[in-house]
Amino acid sequence: MTTLIVTENLLFALGMRVILEENCPGAWVLETGTVKQATDLAMTNDINLLVLDITVNGGKDFSGIMKFRESNPGTFIIAWLGGDPRQVFPLLRIGVNGVFSNKAKLEEIRTGLKVCEPKTRFVSNDLQQILLAHLIPSYQENEMTARERLIADLLAENKSRFEIASIAGIKPNSVGFYKRKIYGKLGVKNVVELNVSLNKLAVARH
Repeated sequence: MTTLIVTENLLFALGMRVILEENCPGAWVLETGTVKQATDLAMTNDINLLVLDITVNGGKDFSGIMKFRESNPGTFIIAWLGGDPRQVFPLLRIGVNGVFSNKAKLEEIRTGLKVCEPKTRFVSNDLQQILLAHLIPSYQENEMTARERLIADLLAENKSRFEIASIAGIKPNSVGFYKRKIYGKLGVKNVVELNVSLNKLAVARH
């Protein structure tokens, strides 16, 4: 198994190497300092497991992580959030398989690394509690039509009124109506809250 650790933290890298050696004897472990470098390395190496420290340069650049995911759909990606649990929702939404924080116990991390199946999920216990405490009931999403869900995603991406109308197949002057309807159903007041709600709904689906 080939593992790529993305971090600038020497202690984190050392700790992960020790755990990997215990869990996966003989595994080939590579290291790099940025998500972009990880994407470049994956072009010439078949990466089975990516261990991402999101505190690195570009670690919270979700477009970069999405690019890696699109190029490497079979790679199990597990992310260390450090002390920033707020990132759990967007990371799971963009296709990261596992997440753990600095509060995760050693045995939990070992369990997460043992999973290593592209379609599985791993969330450390402390982050599970955050998810359970903040997830919006799924009925709210079910109340939205397919078109409303599409428009909600486009609004979250800050698409213009004309772009939304063109993609969703509605008139530009109807966008405001749909926006008010979506905001009302989700109980949000602005695009920031909309993004948070959509992230939570995406996690709930998994």
